[in-house]
Amino acid sequence: MRLLCASDLHLGRQSLWLNGPDSVDRSTTGAWRRIVDLAIRERVDGVLLGGDIFDSAGSYYAARTAFSQGLRDLTAMRIPVAAVAGNHDWDALPRFCAAASESGVLLLGAGGRWQTGLLETGSGPLHLCGWSFERMTQSESALPHMPSRLDDGYRVALVHGDVGVVGSAYHPLSAGELDGRADAWVLGHIHVGRQITPTALYPGSPQALDFGPGERGAHGARILTLEDGAARFSEVHPISTVRFEECVLTLEEGVPSEGEDLDRRVDGLFQEFSRVDGVLIEHLESVQLRVRLEGYAAEPRQEVVGVTDLTGRHAWTRLSYRRLLRDEPWTDVNGRDVAAESAQLLVALNNLNSDPPDDRILPEWRTRVMQLVDDGVREMERTWDRSLGRFPRTGEDAPRKPSPEQLREMVIEAARTELTSLRRQVLEARRSA
Repeated sequence: MRLLCASDLHLGRQSLWLNGPDSVDRSTTGAWRRIVDLAIRERVDGVLLGGDIFDSAGSYYAARTAFSQGLRDLTAMRIPVAAVAGNHDWDALPRFCAAASESGVLLLGAGGRWQTGLLETGSGPLHLCGWSFERMTQSESALPHMPSRLDDGYRVALVHGDVGVVGSAYHPLSAGELDGRADAWVLGHIHVGRQITPTALYPGSPQALDFGPGERGAHGARILTLEDGAARFSEVHPISTVRFEECVLTLEEGVPSEGEDLDRRVDGLFQEFSRVDGVLIEHLESVQLRVRLEGYAAEPRQEVVGVTDLTGRHAWTRLSYRRLLRDEPWTDVNGRDVAAESAQLLVALNNLNSDPPDDRILPEWRTRVMQLVDDGVREMERTWDRSLGRFPRTGEDAPRKPSPEQLREMVIEAARTELTSLRRQVLEARRSA
């Protein structure tokens, strides 16, 4: 039995675009289309999705048509689909499955309760056990409540969570909990593909989204083979059209920090990141690369930023890079303009819960961000209370007021979205200047 495993599609988002050709498909819905095509081409017996299929409730309406079309194509080829909901689509995915009763998705564990299910495949029945988020955060592991294994045949567990991160707000798990209660574990939440144990895997997100540490490397899907009583995951099948990488070039004495010699070295990095064994990575259309220069002749905080255009399926149809020096507003956390202040806020938001705090964040900025978040939570609470006053509802269908922790996460996520949008506007204004 062969099963295609994917997670963290984040339908409704696009890869962050610093510069590059407009012809590159950087949408997550395009990545979903390639997953469907891969499943059909490989003639898999089923597709397993580990959560965060929709990026948010807001993106649900924009992405549901593309998701539905892919499901119809899989159903036409008799390829069933099973999924769990993650922290991003805890409400959107159950809503989709409820609205589209013929969607073809077997949703497991809705409401934060473990659920078993049977996936009928061309190679026989597959026993599944899954757990879904019932709200945006989950501070305790649900694995102690997982049902014991009572069924015969293969069993695969689907769960969205944060393995090895004690105190995570997104379902903290330990590798030791991924035990023999399932032949294989398909995990969601971490965007870079990673094997936790021989039988437990994060497939990773199929489309790289930005320069974050969890977005680097090849992105795609994996195929799980269940055969002769054993489980085996394949290497990644590339899906992403964009690759984000950061690296360091050390300059020796006599090697300048600019010019043709440096250009050739940077070109070599593009060759490395766009190929495997000398062959262009399938579906890859652009590499976004940041190179920090260190050593003899490098100015402090100096970087080279480059982009390739591979849409013609041969490298270097266009290569450009610009140099970012200390006075570049977006990279100078001590800057005073709007872009620099937004950068400080974004860095602080991304490291708000770091322990110990990131020493790159000035203490006054950390304090300011905490105050902004607290003010946002209070305002959301007032808005929620006013809405309940206008539309009082009782009974089981009454809306539940989010906890302060949930409200806080909603504020942080909204701020990240707005700051990313501002960053894009600043960069576009610079390019057109």
